[in-house]
Amino acid sequence: MCLCCVSICGSFCFNAVFSKTLEIWLITLNSIAFVLLILCLAIIKWSLLPNANLAFFLIMFFLNLIYLIFSILLRVWRAKNLIKTLRKNAGVSLAIWGLVLVIINFIACLIEEIVFYIGVYRVNYPCWDYEEEQRYYTPYRRVASYSCAIEGSSYYVEVITVGQELIGYFTFSYMEVALILNMVLFSILRNRIRMELDGPPQPTMHPQGAVVDQFGRAVVVVQPGDVVMMGGNQYQYNPYIQNQQNIPPVRPQEAGSNDFQIQDKFS
Repeated sequence: MCLCCVSICGSFCFNAVFSKTLEIWLITLNSIAFVLLILCLAIIKWSLLPNANLAFFLIMFFLNLIYLIFSILLRVWRAKNLIKTLRKNAGVSLAIWGLVLVIINFIACLIEEIVFYIGVYRVNYPCWDYEEEQRYYTPYRRVASYSCAIEGSSYYVEVITVGQELIGYFTFSYMEVALILNMVLFSILRNRIRMELDGPPQPTMHPQGAVVDQFGRAVVVVQPGDVVMMGGNQYQYNPYIQNQQNIPPVRPQEAGSNDFQIQDKFS
């Protein structure tokens, strides 16, 4: 639920920001994630964990590197004013593929977090299944064989240290939040590139003078003194009066006198 709130709040906040700022945030988020992933690869003893841990982590690492390059290319093309001309189609494709890779990486991150927890638990508690199957899941079988009978399943050897666990879980938590923000940013940039916008979409004037919103729908602008129809009744709009007065329908032969009465009443 918290992740959904981050996504919704992020979409509302980012919609009012310039495109180049979105691209800078995208690069910043992915650069921090890239540094954390490198630290995890250097600090955690992956050789002591099951192979699945390193496999999913490498998937996360390379996917993050790819869409980090995508975000840098989008920023460079916009800075060189190519995103609306020569690189428009390429920019849309990069934004779409970036979004796809971010979704895949989010799923891989969730799986890796579960696999990492299981792997760390099994190597740090080599006697975890001692009471059930009388076997030992640990690279330190000789140590476990002497200790499991005495310590039981709670025997702890700290093969993966607390510091290694903390850097791993911190990286996964950051990645999950950053990936959700990446989804929002890539989605907004994809639409901005298609519409050739450098900033938030703004309402534009129709050639005939009618105002249309960002989706192309006509917007009726009511000025003070205009008579509008609401619920089958006519009202004269006045921004200084909360309860607008009901005005009876105007017949053509009485139009002149009725307009005079309305103007006199509100003058």
